[in-house]
Amino acid sequence: MSTVDLINKALEKVIDPELHKPLPELGMVEAVKFVDGTASIAILLTIVGCPMKDRLKSDITNALSDISEIKSVEINFGVMSEEQRNNVKKIIRGGSGSLRFLTGMLPLRNVIRCNS
Repeated sequence: MSTVDLINKALEKVIDPELHKPLPELGMVEAVKFVDGTASIAILLTIVGCPMKDRLKSDITNALSDISEIKSVEINFGVMSEEQRNNVKKIIRGGSGSLRFLTGMLPLRNVIRCNS
């Protein structure tokens, strides 16, 4: 198995902290390169200024730490296009028209009524 394959396999274990799915499944891994001991990873965030950027950087670096060939990690962050966000929406909500999950507002699932 090549080092790039090992990197991709390790990235499958990195879960987006807000969307609760692996980064590759969400289409967030744009590119993976390995040259002279350096792993270069391009990650697409769902929004500009994503508050989870530092957490993702830490989680990715930790996931790659077990690959002995890697001496350094470079992570470049970009932002998804509208079409890419729509694909994420389909994965998360099964094609729902709501983008609320990308803004942190979760849809109402259950209503419990209590009277006293």
